[in-house]
Amino acid sequence: TGGSEDSIIYATNADVNKLTGVTRGVDVIEYSAGTSDLAGLVSSINEMTSMHVKAQQVTKITASDTRIITMLQTL
Repeated sequence: TGGSEDSIIYATNADVNKLTGVTRGVDVIEYSAGTSDLAGLVSSINEMTSMHVKAQQVTKITASDTRIITMLQTL
């Protein structure tokens, strides 16, 4: 798509550590769930202040959504 998601590499921590020689923590965690489940999960994570993390719900546009958006833009 040419967007920022094209720069994302999915790998296990072990593979990344082996590839880079550096042990790091997690920067991004992706979790797929129904909308109502996800909203609750985001709230739950954000309420755990001891974790020092911030969760945020992100909507992913699928290929079929992109076709509909393109069609609407051409009208």
